[in-house]
Amino acid sequence: TGCVRGGTIGPHDPGSIMGEAELHGTDHCFLPLEYNFYVDVPHLMQATFNFVESQGAAWEEAETLRSNGKGHLLNATIRWLREVGMLRDKPKIIHFPGTLRKPWQRWAS
Repeated sequence: TGCVRGGTIGPHDPGSIMGEAELHGTDHCFLPLEYNFYVDVPHLMQATFNFVESQGAAWEEAETLRSNGKGHLLNATIRWLREVGMLRDKPKIIHFPGTLRKPWQRWAS
């Protein structure tokens, strides 16, 4: 966990992580996914698209995974996020961005 030079996003070798004293104006720090996990459809679909693209497959070639249900494709995406080190543990903080009612607001009504 930490900051990486130039704001690149993705898995990094431990030597590319910078400390606070090394930061410059073009560097970016990101919370690990465990603490910054968005669960709205656009963010989940982007993660899924990134997974499919990382496998060297066009979006249409994911039909096998999709035909087994959305859950299968999302589970494969989570496995990939863990394999590349972007998700190391279960999400601790999840975000429901936007102004629509949140799940707990729907459950309460």
